[in-house]
Amino acid sequence: MITTIYPAITKNEHSIVIQFSGAEVIRKCDEMEFILDINQNNEVFGIEIVNLKYLTHCVGVALNETQNSVSEVDFNYDNSSDVLSIWFPKSRSINQKSVIGSVLLDVKNYVVGIEVKTI
Repeated sequence: MITTIYPAITKNEHSIVIQFSGAEVIRKCDEMEFILDINQNNEVFGIEIVNLKYLTHCVGVALNETQNSVSEVDFNYDNSSDVLSIWFPKSRSINQKSVIGSVLLDVKNYVVGIEVKTI
């Protein structure tokens, strides 16, 4: 049996999906603004979601018991500014881009994932 390490990331040329846990998605908050951090190679390496709790009414970000420092995804939620920052891996931003994405919530109203289009 293969164990998924959370947070998990799936990237392709058009989108990025990050899962914070394996919980079932019950609600999807669409049309949210995400800020992509872009490095010197014109690659997306980070995502910021401003006003996360305000816009989704979520409780917080789900943490899975399999969450591990081995994951290539790191994140931080700043409660004072209501910003979720995600890096994969951390780099230096030379540009930012505003895009539309979705926040995925579980039955307990925790954020269990995000989906964002990168183009």
